[in-house]
Order: sequence, then C-alpha cells, then structure tokens
Amino acid sequence: MLTPSPATLFTHLLDYAPGTQSVLVVYNTKHDQWLIDQAREAARALGLDLRALAAGSIQAAAQIWYQAIVNHGEERYAIWLLNDHTVVDSRAILPMILKESWERKIIAFSSNPSTVKRGVLFSLYPDNYNMGRSLGRLALQRLRSPDYPVILMPTEDVLAAFNSRTAEHLGIVVADEKMKDISLTFPGN
Repeated sequence: MLTPSPATLFTHLLDYAPGTQSVLVVYNTKHDQWLIDQAREAARALGLDLRALAAGSIQAAAQIWYQAIVNHGEERYAIWLLNDHTVVDSRAILPMILKESWERKIIAFSSNPSTVKRGVLFSLYPDNYNMGRSLGRLALQRLRSPDYPVILMPTEDVLAAFNSRTAEHLGIVVADEKMKDISLTFPGN
C-alpha cells in the first residue's frame, strides 16, 4: 500500500511530459511482478508502451539498465525507477541512470522522493494523512463485511516531489495549476 499506483504515476508523467510514448522499467519478478501487472494495464489505458525488463540480480539489473538506455530507440520515453534496491541501488545504478538520463535528456521518475533531490524529475510518495483515512475506510468495510476481499494494492493517496532544475534541463514547463499540486520542490527556494 506504500507504493504509488502505476496509473497515478503515469498520469503525472503525461501531465509533465505529454509527448511521452513509452516507459522503461527494470523489475525483480520476485518482488515487483504484481506492480508490473498493474502497470501494464495502466500503460495500455493511457496509450503508453511499457517496456518492462526482468532482472534476477543487482548485477543483471545494472547490465539491463545500461543496455536498455543506450540501445533504446528514438521515441520519447521515460525511465521508471522502482523503489526496490534489488534493481536500483543508490551507489552504482542510480548514479549511472541519472548521468545517462541527464546527458540524453531522458525523463526519470520514481516512488522515492530522495531521488528527486539527486536529479530525478519527479516522485510520488505516500500521503500518510489521506492514506490513513483510506485504510480506516477499508478497515470499516472489512468489519461490515467479513467477506470483503483484502488485496495487495498500491496507493492513490500520494504527494509529489519535483526537481525544477531537471525540468529546466529537459525543457519541461509545468503549468502553475499543476505546480500547486507539488508538495516538495528541489532544489529548494
């Protein structure tokens, strides 16, 4: 429930960069398959091509990331960084992705606001207050109906972090009404 829903992430991506055609993500099938399944549906509904590449180890993830970024076609694509240290570690893979995305002017987005401070365009992260309200409604529903299904689902109760320096570098201009929805802006004012 602490992971933002792919549909919400992709909607924000298209708000910031409407010309985006595809999303590239490397994932671990043991941890992230449920999220990638939802992401496939969300991408299809929003007209995005999701290029999801499975990696079984951090070493394999590093090679897949590098090959995918270097060999990706010319269409406008974005890189989705999962909050999973088995496919994106902060010491080696994240710096490589940030360097390549900066040089190639590729949008990178994530579910970890600390990556925005380092150069990712935007991140969605849990809005604890509203998520608590949603969990309360879910608990009440479960109490009223014991047969109510409990399923693993990402949250739509999110806040946004945004890197204005990265946006400027990418040539992205965000409308004032969209900027009002952003909770954290880096670099700070």
